[in-house]
Amino acid sequence: MLDRRRVFVTHTACPEDAEFLKNEITHLAAPDDVRITHAGSVISSHCGPGTIGILYMVK
Repeated sequence: MLDRRRVFVTHTACPEDAEFLKNEITHLAAPDDVRITHAGSVISSHCGPGTIGILYMVK
């Protein structure tokens, strides 16, 4: 089960997509906090521009 306290949307050079995904997550899952972050160098170099991910904890 999703821990609704905090969800992260991480991305590589696609802030508009990250914002869209944040809004969808907020609407569908109603977490307390959704934060947008920039993916780190390892993810960015292996996956490239346009990469987007959702990070969350489970209970």
